[in-house]
Amino acid sequence: AAWLVSFSLQDEPVEDGDEAEPSSWELLGDGLALLRANRAFRGLTLLAIFTLPLGDYLLTLYQPRFVAVGAPPIWLGLGMACGSLVGLVLTANAWRLQVWLGPRWALLLAAGLPGLLYLLFAAATGPTPSVFLFVLLVGSIGLKTPLFSEHLNRHIASRNRATLLSLISMGTSLYDALMGLVIGGVADSFGLTPTFVLMGAVVLAATLIFGAGQPRSEALT
Repeated sequence: AAWLVSFSLQDEPVEDGDEAEPSSWELLGDGLALLRANRAFRGLTLLAIFTLPLGDYLLTLYQPRFVAVGAPPIWLGLGMACGSLVGLVLTANAWRLQVWLGPRWALLLAAGLPGLLYLLFAAATGPTPSVFLFVLLVGSIGLKTPLFSEHLNRHIASRNRATLLSLISMGTSLYDALMGLVIGGVADSFGLTPTFVLMGAVVLAATLIFGAGQPRSEALT
């Protein structure tokens, strides 16, 4: 609702000799035109949205999972703390992936790694492997953010960056909300293990579909 209200705001009057700033609707139209016309940018946007690691739902479901596998209660908090620390280290060094693997494979690895870790987390039955994989999973969630931000920004004009990134964020939030209904339904009906398998499969499938869909000549350059 706030996003819609923002379009009703009036711009400041333009003084004589000053160039008029584009309206919000014009910026939005420019952004949508870029999505239609720029195949590489469109592919990056779809990859960014649909490889969302679904971390909000992991943070809801990991606690009953730890209880089920017999993890000591202290790891409910300590596991999150360790995962956040791992995430800080990984995010700070995300650029190294591009040096080692190249831009394309670095993005695909960062996008798909949480999906693989979800599947391993679903297969783990003991407390030690469950906690260890959870720490890695939490740490991997933010790995793709700096990489995607860099490549998306290369395609967006500075005057339109905030509007278009907000549009992508809105699409991500909508996808996140819809997936929440699916994840909650699966968890209620079938249990936690199938839910984590679903989450991992969705992330990996999106990585393969939208990552492979970009022509190599245009992708991530």
